[in-house]
Amino acid sequence: MQAYENKNLILTAKAVILSALARTETRGAHYRSDYPETSEAWLKNVIIAPGPSGFEVSTEDVVFTRIKKGDSK
Repeated sequence: MQAYENKNLILTAKAVILSALARTETRGAHYRSDYPETSEAWLKNVIIAPGPSGFEVSTEDVVFTRIKKGDSK
């Protein structure tokens, strides 16, 4: 059981790292010293999915369903 859990932890860590590296900005807990500012161009969801040669990285625009973009409340 421990081996399966460790494998899943490693896969999750890889997905988080790929997502953070895909963003050329700092957002939330993902601080990048090479891109210290937040960029409106990166207001996107990063999607990590298994593919034939490993993880595939894609993005899609954030869809606002409860508040409007730019609202401070």
